[in-house]
Amino acid sequence: MQPQDALKDLAEEATELRERLLADARALSLRDLIDPRKLESLKGANGIHNIAQDLQMLSQVLQENWPQIQGKSAAVAEDLQAASRIATRITRIVGVRAQSSPQQDAAIEQRERVFALTMRAYDETRAAIAFVRRREGDSESITPNLYAGKGRYRPPTKPSTDDSEAAGGTSDTAQEVSAVTPEAVAAAVAAQKDSSGSKGPFLS
Repeated sequence: MQPQDALKDLAEEATELRERLLADARALSLRDLIDPRKLESLKGANGIHNIAQDLQMLSQVLQENWPQIQGKSAAVAEDLQAASRIATRITRIVGVRAQSSPQQDAAIEQRERVFALTMRAYDETRAAIAFVRRREGDSESITPNLYAGKGRYRPPTKPSTDDSEAAGGTSDTAQEVSAVTPEAVAAAVAAQKDSSGSKGPFLS
């Protein structure tokens, strides 16, 4: 069983056993069979760690006075052994969880960093493909958006014939942007290098 599953089952058993042993110990203290001052340091049932400490303490107190209380309470030797065993298991499980928490936090942080870097690289790739394939309009089929309905890079749709005519234009290619030629691309690359002095992620 995983620690958290085992701890849940033990917590229920420990709480019930603590209540039984505490009731027996208080009854015995009223009859001066055990020292009532030893029960004053009990932690209470608030928190699994306190329950484990109380179980261990009650088990020790009853065992120390076992010769004079045996047969005078509902508690039996098996109850004291079970209390000590459960308290030890709870303490061990809580300790394992406390040690594994920093490791889990580090693993979660690393996973989030890797995911962020991957998504950044994918967004850059989508931006480049959207530029290269802007005239074909098929960039979404090549690098689809990973978040449905929230695409960042969508190639602009060409206006329909009706829209062009409504705007007072025509549907001829005269209304479109001039065709990209190899000379124009080379000039744009040179201008990019000269203007900023830095290279984009897809320029060499």
